[in-house]
Amino acid sequence: MADTTQDFPHRILVVDANEEHGRALAAALEKVGFRTICLADILDTFSIMAAKRVDAILLDPASLGTTSTDFVTCVYEHHRLVPVLVVSAWADEVRRIAYFEAGAYDWIAKLTGPLEIAARIRAALRHALQREGIIPVLQMGDTRIDFVLRQISRRDAPVHLSPREWDILRLLVQYRGRILTHKHIKEMLWNGRGDVQHVRVYIRELRQKLEDDPRSPDYIRTEAGVGYRLTM
Repeated sequence: MADTTQDFPHRILVVDANEEHGRALAAALEKVGFRTICLADILDTFSIMAAKRVDAILLDPASLGTTSTDFVTCVYEHHRLVPVLVVSAWADEVRRIAYFEAGAYDWIAKLTGPLEIAARIRAALRHALQREGIIPVLQMGDTRIDFVLRQISRRDAPVHLSPREWDILRLLVQYRGRILTHKHIKEMLWNGRGDVQHVRVYIRELRQKLEDDPRSPDYIRTEAGVGYRLTM
């Protein structure tokens, strides 16, 4: 049976002014396979997101004031691939609609169990991948790639990638069938810095892990002097 351990779990930002509630929710999510960051001050969110990768946000707006809908709008406008899921005891429809119109992905009742919350987070992550043009679960020959769970198996054996290898594979899948240039890869992953040789090293490692014959790859093809193309 394939190993189900993630190479680097999704990181969930829990924003709750009630620190005890926030820590309890974060601890429950850690037990079901996520990494978490817990914040009591909504204003710290964007500095955290600038410093660390955040994959989804769980927001309890009850004690955060009227700015929390503005916060959801700001996340949606600037980080469209980071879904916001509202966790609240509020039941009135008007409030729920306001958050959905601001860009929230889901509304979760406060006493919902951690397994259901985890399932809803994964649904949100799957939707974000699809919006980015990435197939959430991809089969390449004998290799199965699950971007939602961040797991790869090849002939039922686990394949482990580094975070940077995952990033490059994600770009290749996003631009599958098209040429992904060295320049684009550097801009997306190194802010335009870095050396083409670094890209080549990561591509070589991906081929070693995913191709039957890394020297004559079936999927990750080189476009000489330009970049790479993922063929399916």
